Amino acid sequence: MSSDSPRRQFNIRYRYVKRALNWNFVQEHRKGTQITRLRGQDQSDKLALPEPVGLRWQHAGYTWRLFLDYLRFVANHDGDKRPSSSRHLFSVMQAQQGTINAKALALAVAVEGICNSLFRPSSDDEAKVKSWVASLQKHCADWVQFKEPETHAALFNRVHGLLGSMTRTRPIDILMQLVAEDVIPERLAKAWKKLRDPSAHANEEVAGSTQELVDLCGAATVLLYLLVFKKIGYKGPYTDYSEYGYPLKRDNGWSVSEEQSLPKTGAPT
Repeated sequence: MSSDSPRRQFNIRYRYVKRALNWNFVQEHRKGTQITRLRGQDQSDKLALPEPVGLRWQHAGYTWRLFLDYLRFVANHDGDKRPSSSRHLFSVMQAQQGTINAKALALAVAVEGICNSLFRPSSDDEAKVKSWVASLQKHCADWVQFKEPETHAALFNRVHGLLGSMTRTRPIDILMQLVAEDVIPERLAKAWKKLRDPSAHANEEVAGSTQELVDLCGAATVLLYLLVFKKIGYKGPYTDYSEYGYPLKRDNGWSVSEEQSLPKTGAPT
């Protein structure tokens, strides 16, 4: 733009639910023509994941405990690449800059990735399941109805393939095992599955409403945190973003009552 071209720039800032929306309004004149542009400012570095333990300034002691537990976990990681947990958490953090659908997809993929990388069953357990499936396949193959050519052609390969797929441990299988071990609430596992299936298949109808989609993302966020807590050994309070009011809870799921009040500052006792 030439020096004689007047240009005015205004910063417009709105607030909604404690989140800033930043815009650039640019007005300029070129050869007698007025040009007006409205565009969003780059604020990507100001959006982040919800804090796992309430507000940092209120529960600094527990935030530091969580940080140290994660630092120890990362320090024990072998190899030059980032730990899978950090990679998945970072992808979810990046998705905070996008739409709610982008967040939903990132959360769904991150939970699945954490399950597959950090909670896979042992080789002995996988071998045991494979032997069970092989026995079940043999049992089904002996079904008398398969002697009929029409039944055999229609179902045999389908049944054999369906049972064969059971040798692969799915993320939902891992989550339900963690539910049985009282590591995570079953409602969070169900919320993740409801979020994951449509998101992974590019189905825009992930939920019945935008509010439901927001609620599912909140549940998936808590689920992601609880999985990380379990792996790094963190035992302490956390903010439950799956419930209205975002209550503070302990790692065992109990609500933090007044008798179990948390210190506002300093190290936890």
